[in-house]
Amino acid sequence: MWIHSKLFDALWIIGPAFLSVSLVFFLSLIGLIPKTVTPLYWLILVVFIDVAHVWSTLFRTYLNKSAYQSFKNQMWLVPLICYVAGVFLHTIGELAFWRTLAYLAVFHFVRQQYGLFSIYKGKENSTSQDQLIDKITIYSCSIIPLMIWHFSGPQEFHWFQKGDFIYSEDTSVITPLKILGPTLIFIYFLKEKLYYKREVTNPKNLIVLGTYLSWWTGIVWIRTDWSFTITNVVTHGIPYFALIYLNHLKDPSQLYWPKIIPISLIPLFLCLLAFLEEGFWDTLIWREHLTLFSSLHFLTEIKGLSLKALIVPLLALPQATHYILDGFIWKRGSFTIVPQGEKS
Repeated sequence: MWIHSKLFDALWIIGPAFLSVSLVFFLSLIGLIPKTVTPLYWLILVVFIDVAHVWSTLFRTYLNKSAYQSFKNQMWLVPLICYVAGVFLHTIGELAFWRTLAYLAVFHFVRQQYGLFSIYKGKENSTSQDQLIDKITIYSCSIIPLMIWHFSGPQEFHWFQKGDFIYSEDTSVITPLKILGPTLIFIYFLKEKLYYKREVTNPKNLIVLGTYLSWWTGIVWIRTDWSFTITNVVTHGIPYFALIYLNHLKDPSQLYWPKIIPISLIPLFLCLLAFLEEGFWDTLIWREHLTLFSSLHFLTEIKGLSLKALIVPLLALPQATHYILDGFIWKRGSFTIVPQGEKS
């Protein structure tokens, strides 16, 4: 079963993982893979995809009439709790704050792939053993590379900030993990082929394969900041945009959106919000891409720890809220994707 159509799903939901992996391997093969995330790559991948997809949640939450009525309490409580918790953690220490946010983000990224898998799996008739294999497989595609990351010691790249993961120098588990990952994938596809006669091109199976390739490429096989960023961000952000579009932007009457502003301007609106957010981050905290945010030159770096403890959790509030609210708005029973268009 396709969510919308074979072509749409291939381009915007399933395809991004394969596209990013193919690009990484091609550039690696010809020796042109970037060693760092340049300002241009950062602007496209981090700002206009990753941060913008966070803001796209607005159209599934606060700007969505039915969702707002269903989850009104959560939509106001979650940001408040996130901010108070963020201030508390940052007061304890900056590392405590960033480490908590990093693991929250990891959980969110891992769960999205399981969510996509569940959508394509639909109401398949399957045994409890089959369901167990499915869950173990889709989760292992991301969790095993993450475990290898943790047991490989500090990497050249990080999630948010250097040292935000808890590392171990016990590399003895890495080889077993590198064997376990492909073994689980092999068992899964063997089960799909022998017992259910499903091809690799089944959309559910493509999600498994795409998840496996993207997480292993960026973390285990190529292991550079750029390869991790592109495989991580593209595989996660673009399918999220696609789901928002299919379910919440095709019927403007269901949105709290000014009638005088065309729906077609929403991508620009999201990019503008993302650009402004990162502009505040960079001018107030990071000071790494000041040339991109010259219009905010009047802002100065915040150095006082007490003031940082108030400002940093505020700046991080959109993504923290996005991570938590997603646990409510996409779960089964509260959200259903109705297939439309071609069902080939």
